[in-house]
Amino acid sequence: MGSAKATLSKSELSEFEELFDKVRNICESKRNLNNISLWSLNTSAHWRGTAPKKRTEIPFAPFVVELEPPLWGQILDFNVKEYFTDPKTYLKAELKKKVFRFENFNDNSYIGKSIPIWLGVPFETTFFGLVPGYSDSDSPWISKIPAIKNESDLDNLPALDFYKSGLMPLAHRFYSEIKDIMPDDFEVLFPEWEKSIFSVLWHIRGLENILLDMYDKPDFVHSLFKRITAERKNWFTDWAKFFNKKIGPGNLLNDEVGSPVISPGIYEEFILPSEKELSDFHDGISYWHSCGNTTDFMKLIRKIPGLALFHVSGRTNLKTAVEEMGKNGIAIQVNLDPQHDFHNATKIDLERKLKEIVETCGDVAYYIIMDGIQRLHTVDFEIEKIKEWIEIAKVIL
Repeated sequence: MGSAKATLSKSELSEFEELFDKVRNICESKRNLNNISLWSLNTSAHWRGTAPKKRTEIPFAPFVVELEPPLWGQILDFNVKEYFTDPKTYLKAELKKKVFRFENFNDNSYIGKSIPIWLGVPFETTFFGLVPGYSDSDSPWISKIPAIKNESDLDNLPALDFYKSGLMPLAHRFYSEIKDIMPDDFEVLFPEWEKSIFSVLWHIRGLENILLDMYDKPDFVHSLFKRITAERKNWFTDWAKFFNKKIGPGNLLNDEVGSPVISPGIYEEFILPSEKELSDFHDGISYWHSCGNTTDFMKLIRKIPGLALFHVSGRTNLKTAVEEMGKNGIAIQVNLDPQHDFHNATKIDLERKLKEIVETCGDVAYYIIMDGIQRLHTVDFEIEKIKEWIEIAKVIL
């Protein structure tokens, strides 16, 4: 493979060098260093997996915003499909995001010299034959055609190959080419398997199929969980060999867990065992996430050893999360709903919401994130509203 840097024109090299210099200066700025002091753990490409320090150690709970790639594409003028499929486009966009974020959004996120690779929500499902869909203006989507249509398909499912399965060749290309372009003081982070086992099975078996299987073929479902859990462990074992690093705490992205789609009983019987097994394997779970209503699942989720950060969606009861998670030493990520708390909200609505969160959370470790932001009006309108919401949050918090 030829050098990616050698293919850049003089103007492209100059642009990259200018961006690297801007990021360096931002990283050493007083504001950025102050923001860094609020956080204890960073495990994710986005702010989804970053835990704050204890409230007794910091003066206020952090507030951060995160835009979706389509809106970033419109702000920074990049093609979303190219962003997810072309390493040079991705790197340039990530550097520009760092600069734009720091210059325009005075929240509590911090800027670093690492470039985490994220290839979209289909990533893990492609390991098992699902083909991602791409658009010039929208984020990638997951194929709706199951890879496991019947029980015999499980036996015929090829073993996962860390180099060849699904989007893994693209992941290696991104890593190699971005690393080649970046200076020595910057770091590129290889994408990680973050989806939970149930999340992967939901897509490669199909929602209706796996829910019916849980009632009609429970032994088959247990076999599915056993196989995909083993594949994830093998994937991380190969990752550790490739980078000559120790396997660290993992993430469990679990949007498919929540009422009323599944019950706590289903979670306890089929899903929780795999998550405990993965926690033992990873020596802890950095982050457990679901955008669903997980209020009734928390007593079970808390049984996962070494859980560091728990996501509280707008559908989940925050008071319950404080009692079950926060007061048991698990940090809380409080998610503002992008539709209800941003696009449709007034200043008074946000002020009331933030005061309620502060009162409910008290002294437990928590932070507030406003993510999933898409464009509903003009780009300038969305940017100005984000700035306004940040300033309101700074006053309340």
